[in-house]
Formats: sequence, structure tokens, C-alpha cells
Amino acid sequence: MELIFPTIEFKQAALEYRQAHFDAGEMDIHGDGGLDYAETYEDWLAKVQDDVTRDDGNLVPATTYFGVSDGKIVGTIQIRHKLNDFLLNFGGHIGYGVHPSERGKGYGVKMLALAIQKCREIGLEKVLITCDKGNIGSAKTIIKNGGVLQNEVIEDGGITQRYWISLDFMFENDTVIGVLSTDAAGNVFDKALIGSFVIVPKSYVSTPFELSEQEWADTKKMMDVVKAYCDEKYQPDGYTVGWNVGKTAGQTVEHAHMHIIPRHRDEPFAGKGIRHWIKKDENARPHYM
Repeated sequence: MELIFPTIEFKQAALEYRQAHFDAGEMDIHGDGGLDYAETYEDWLAKVQDDVTRDDGNLVPATTYFGVSDGKIVGTIQIRHKLNDFLLNFGGHIGYGVHPSERGKGYGVKMLALAIQKCREIGLEKVLITCDKGNIGSAKTIIKNGGVLQNEVIEDGGITQRYWISLDFMFENDTVIGVLSTDAAGNVFDKALIGSFVIVPKSYVSTPFELSEQEWADTKKMMDVVKAYCDEKYQPDGYTVGWNVGKTAGQTVEHAHMHIIPRHRDEPFAGKGIRHWIKKDENARPHYM
């Protein structure tokens, strides 16, 4: 599979791709750079060519690609080179869509992986990708490419999930990935968690109790990789390692993920682990008060 910038040679295939969405009742096509409402293919082609350098205060530079497999357009994907206020809150750096008849075949994951590489090539250090909370398939695609959920925001009465992918700090083996959940400057997530990693299985499982033996083995291997990295870069004095399982326990992402948090002697809460808060009297269940 490859990402190809649109040319006139793709006219017929692109129009058939658009019609397939319309026939499926989908009038808005994600990641298409406006192909869905273009009057002619030629008009749209001129637009996406201009989009690459357009930066007028409202619109940001963006590159739109066809996802092509065996000569067929199976998807569209757009990379925004920077974020404005709307994209920072809701739209993100990358939008993508897959041909209605080609979904569930892994094309979204492959397209996003190729787009992330192009983001590296244009100098991005981290990438924001969003999806509707109810779009489980899209969430899986993002997580498989290293996405870490930062938060959820309300948009037009619905809930949008905001995932960040760090392009400089990600490790991978056969079944799991290890992702730095804050960048080195601490300007993505909580500054108290600088250097923290999450280890995430590539398969979609809700809790660690569902992991396969291979995933457990690969999780241990990834722990060793992450620890070696953190030991060298951050020189921590200890680690807090663990899983939150279920909303009651603080799991905010419905995809299993292990936290690896470097700890330091000069922290205000040094010497205090998770049980420090859980075992407090004010956390006792009413029946046992």
C-alpha cells in the first residue's frame, strides 16, 4: 500500500470512490480535502494543490493523499501541517476515511502509519488525531499507531476523543507498543508525569485480564526496553508501574494500557505509591466506616 498525491490520472477512480460513499448514504467523506463537495475533479485537484502552501489565517497548509492498494483507491487521508484553534480542539493533524467496501481490512491502520511517517518528514514531533467516542474502529486504528488519549471534549452535542502520538519516542514489538505519554518539555500532558510511558497491546482488549500469553511476554520485553530508556534519560530513583481496570479504578480509556511512571526523590510525594491514596480513611466504603 502507498499514499499517492492526487493527479489527473486518478480522475475516474476518484469519482468512483466518491460515488461509493454517496451510494452508502455517506455525503461527508473524511480526509478527502473537499472531494465530496467539489463541482469537478479538476477544481478539486487545483484546490488540493493550493492547500499544500495555503496559510491564510483560517486555513492551514495541508496535504491530501489517496490510499492506494493494488492500483485501487481504498481511502483518503489529509495531513494538516500545523494546528489552528479548531484543529487543536477538535480536528487534529490527520483526517482519514476508507472506502465503504474496504473497511475492516486494516487499510486505516496502514494509511495512518504511512501518514505518520510523512509527518516526521515535514518536521512534526507529535501528532494530534481525534475521533468520535462512539467510533470504536477509528479509536482502535489510532491506538494501534501509538495514540494515547489525552482527554474528551464536547463537540456539537457529541464527545470527541483527542489522542496524541509522539513521533520521537515510541517502541514496538510483535504485539505491543511503548509510547512516551509526555514529551520532553512536558507540554502535552501533566508536567508531574514527564518521562511516563504507557504500554499498549496492538489488539483491542479492554483489560489486562484479556491479554494472551504472547502479549504478556511481549509486555515484559517492552517493560525492559522502556526501563532502559528511562534509566538513561531520566535517572529515576524508582518507578510506579500498574494498570487501572474499570472506571471505578480510574480507567478512562477502554483499551488496556500499563503505566510506567519514573519517580524521583525530590518529588513532593516521594515515598508515596498508589496505596497511599487508596488506603486513606476517607476512601473507606460506607459499610466499613
